[in-house]
Amino acid sequence: MNYMALARDESLLMFSRGQKEAVWKVLEQGGERHSLMQSR
Repeated sequence: MNYMALARDESLLMFSRGQKEAVWKVLEQGGERHSLMQSR
């Protein structure tokens, strides 16, 4: 299932392995959005 395809069903709660890795890459130390991990 591809969450990024904006499907209108239960797949909205699921990410593929590649999508999950892409999100963590930008959130990790030195990533573009690491500041999100530091905010509350």
